[in-house]
Amino acid sequence: MSTRSGRTSVVFASGLGNALLHGIGVHHGGVPRALQQYFIRQFNDRKVPYLVCTSTIIEGVNTVAKNVVVYDRRKSKSVLEHFTYKNIEGRAGRMNHYFVGKVYVLEAPPTDKSFSVEFPVGVQRETTPLSLLLSLPDDDLRPISKERVADLFSKSFLSPLTLRANRHVSRDAQEAVANEVLSNIARWRVLLSWTGIPSGAELGAVCDLIFRHLNTAAFRENDVFSGDQLAWHINELRVGNSISKYIRSCVNGRRLPATPSDAVESALRVVRNIVCQRFPRDLMVIDAIQRDILGARGFPVGNYALFAEQAENLFMPATLFALDEYGIPIQTAEALRNVLMPADALDDVLKRLGSLNIQQLQLSGFEREIMRDVIGNLFPRIGLPS
Repeated sequence: MSTRSGRTSVVFASGLGNALLHGIGVHHGGVPRALQQYFIRQFNDRKVPYLVCTSTIIEGVNTVAKNVVVYDRRKSKSVLEHFTYKNIEGRAGRMNHYFVGKVYVLEAPPTDKSFSVEFPVGVQRETTPLSLLLSLPDDDLRPISKERVADLFSKSFLSPLTLRANRHVSRDAQEAVANEVLSNIARWRVLLSWTGIPSGAELGAVCDLIFRHLNTAAFRENDVFSGDQLAWHINELRVGNSISKYIRSCVNGRRLPATPSDAVESALRVVRNIVCQRFPRDLMVIDAIQRDILGARGFPVGNYALFAEQAENLFMPATLFALDEYGIPIQTAEALRNVLMPADALDDVLKRLGSLNIQQLQLSGFEREIMRDVIGNLFPRIGLPS
């Protein structure tokens, strides 16, 4: 593990650096997006001869490969669709690079099934998902759809406004939350009526509701096994104000026989799948329910929008966090905060980025290499020192 100025280089802590030293790039959902882009660039530039990947390689990624080895035909616990499988195979051989590509298949491919794609524009049937119907204005609903929506509203004690806002969540899950709040309104009116930044007790309470009622399995798949544990991850990121500190805490607090590499991979999965994605969405589900329940009874209501937005951006300025999409790791963006911020818009940050003298920045050699790649792609006319 390499550290400098209190920052941990995740690429080495997770073992990716060791793979890179042996000429192997790694591309899967648990690898930070910026590093995924880095490995693709290295592979396409033929600086890394091998790329080990999952089906994430087909998600808007342009690769140039002479040979593709398909180890198996599975994605998680399911068999790949034939369309996805053929897309992976299609990475072998690219015009102007390799006229002929070779594909080596180590397991029987998925069955070739013909399929058609339907675009049900304006079509509403008895089987049309209610979540879709709830997103449409009443004037656009067909009679059968109006009946189904009216039936949903009549059977729920939550308001139509709440059901529409939470249309991606089942009515049963929402009502389970509402029933628990109503069963002890004196307690929950205090714990749920927060605005801005929650206290420890308030965050723990809302995380407990989220974990128990809004798809527990999804949290367990990402190594979060209780509401208290969810609250710990979120608070550790918020208070520490550094993803590197958070990852070190996860490594130091890991349970044996988990290795440091296991802990890093788990932490990155929590950051990407839970803190930045699932938690903000689920938090706003609880927000809508508490507004409905507490507001209807004359109690003060909370407002979780600010905290949800902060979590989505990993408690960093949104304009700084967005650099991850351009290929700059979050840890590197943190190190550049003083030279890139404050800024009102992403364009302002990008302009400052293009004017930086990379050699004068307090960055590692690896980070400078990434910065040169990113800035060179964003501003191809800028001459950068090697």
